[in-house]
Parts: sequence; C-alpha cells; structure tokens
Amino acid sequence: MHHNIICSGLIRMSGVFLMPHRDGDMLANRLAAVANPTRIEILRMLSHNGSMPFSVLSKRLNTSNPSVVHHLSKLIDAGLIQKTIPNDLNSRTYRAYKITDAGKETLEQLQRFESRILA
Repeated sequence: MHHNIICSGLIRMSGVFLMPHRDGDMLANRLAAVANPTRIEILRMLSHNGSMPFSVLSKRLNTSNPSVVHHLSKLIDAGLIQKTIPNDLNSRTYRAYKITDAGKETLEQLQRFESRILA
C-alpha cells in the first residue's frame, strides 16, 4: 500500500512527487506568460520603475496599444502584475500597472536561469 505524503505543496505517490492539478495550472500559466520577450521586458521595466502608466509602457515598448493590452492581460492573468488604483478618487483615472511579489520572484528566477545559461 502506497501512502500519499504532501510536502511543500507536492504530493508524493510511489516515490514520485506530483504537482496538484491547480498548482500545475498556475505554473503553466506563469511559464506561458514569461515565454515572450516583450512580457519579460514589461516585468523588468515595472521592477525597475515601480508603477507605470499604460501610455509610458506602450511608448517604451514601441508597439501597438492592442499588443501591449494583450501582453499586460497575460501577465495579469498569471498574477505577475496588477492594475493600480489612484489614491485620489477625484483624479483622472488612468491605467497603471505594477509588478506583484509573484512577478518579482518569477523575474529573479528567470534572471538566475539566464545567468546560468549564458555562463
């Protein structure tokens, strides 16, 4: 009889660690989100600059607005960035984005992986 042991979010079955389906979906979603150089660049810009308005991101990426919206949506869906809300409710609302803790961690892991590949 095999016993299932949960260890750091993984399930061990017959000596093999398996990722629960939901966690596997999250990992696949994050990997898909960063499998694009434009999205990696967005993460780098937000990590370096903090919150950035959509217009600044679009201008710095030098790409069409629909393309930027697509990339931002993928990063939001993966939990790597989020929209910011203005503190002043009377201010003109604009779309701005900032990197999440998960986004920072993912970017750090990508940078470590990149340094090993290029070493």
